[in-house]
Amino acid sequence: MYHLNQAWRPSFRRRPPGTTRVQSQAHGARQGVTAAICAMLVAGMTLPTAWPSDASAAQKFTKADLEGKWNLHGLVSGYPDDVQSWVYGTMICDSNGVFTQQTTGTTGEGGPVKGVFEISPEGIITIPGGSGHGSSFHGVMRDNKDTIVLTGNDGGGGCFLVVYTRSAGTFDTGDFEGAWVCHGLISGNEPDQVPGWYYYSMTADKLGNARFSTIADSQGNKHHTVRPCQFSVAANGVVSLYDPEGELPFFHGATNPAKDTVVAVATMAPGSIEDIRGYNLLIGEKQVPGAYSTSDLTGTWYMHGLVSSSTYSDWTGWYHCTFAVDSHGKGSIVPGSYLNSHGETEQAATSLMSMTSDGIITMPSPAGFHGIMSIGKDMSVATMYDGGGGYGLSISIRRRGDKFDFDADGDVDFVDFADFASHWLN
Repeated sequence: MYHLNQAWRPSFRRRPPGTTRVQSQAHGARQGVTAAICAMLVAGMTLPTAWPSDASAAQKFTKADLEGKWNLHGLVSGYPDDVQSWVYGTMICDSNGVFTQQTTGTTGEGGPVKGVFEISPEGIITIPGGSGHGSSFHGVMRDNKDTIVLTGNDGGGGCFLVVYTRSAGTFDTGDFEGAWVCHGLISGNEPDQVPGWYYYSMTADKLGNARFSTIADSQGNKHHTVRPCQFSVAANGVVSLYDPEGELPFFHGATNPAKDTVVAVATMAPGSIEDIRGYNLLIGEKQVPGAYSTSDLTGTWYMHGLVSSSTYSDWTGWYHCTFAVDSHGKGSIVPGSYLNSHGETEQAATSLMSMTSDGIITMPSPAGFHGIMSIGKDMSVATMYDGGGGYGLSISIRRRGDKFDFDADGDVDFVDFADFASHWLN
């Protein structure tokens, strides 16, 4: 699919011993369930025989949701002898999931690729009966059905993360007006490229004139500033960037019909040329200050991520999992849902997240974690240090669960009743 003129080479490198993907403390079974239930009974309440259901929360997807024209932007990472590249292009898909896409990478334009997508009622996207690198493809569709996030093996030894945004509706440069928070990941091989992550904020006026905050990156820099520049948005949603100094080698992006997400690829150094630089995947989320709280994280999240590095000793590749978060920001990887490009799986682990009123998400582990919630509160983007030595970027799509599923594990059970009892008693 993202084969860039190199022969397919399988990679069986493993993560260095003693490192784990999720650098957070696993928690044991929930305590006090029986006591909470007994307390409720003493208070004169009886246990329900059935739990009500919020049917409106159940989002159903079909192949018809794939129909249309899509812009795609992605990043390929790998080890020093693997493919490393950005990729962009277009995809046309019919109502049966049959797609044709044309892509361009750093080595040039690739021929058209055809295939068939399957999509589950939950919005999970795969290629049925796939073999080779095609069998690794795994994605998820956003609730508003204008964005798809997909990971897989590229066929040249590398691993990719690709974001599809629907090319539908009307677009113009004025759509860019407002505040944005952007996260980026860089892949490539030293010394020409130096992988890493970065994030920054910016504001743009209705003419696309943008001003930036200082940039924070994986090397610990927080003092670099970006000179003002100008964005433009074409009628098909494609985003271009004009650099008045003429020093930007390449930039290509697109926005979604909701106009709250911009995805782009570039060849650049986001800060100083002496620091991280190379092939960029950049994702911007429009920000509405004062509109968020930690409880907005509640729900089931489908996470897809990519890790880049420049050495064999570091872990690199893709991963995906399902992550459930309660109203207090306590998140848990759903057991059996985690898989990475090395075929490794993980047991459930937990971490405590918090979100500011401006939509900035933080958590104590993994180190360096910094994220942003979309204004629709159904998608988040984050960068972090990977526990295996590399640099990570994750994109998570939220499903709002049943209103009685307090622990957001997809089941309404006695653990949820205990949660309710505990909060009621307190």
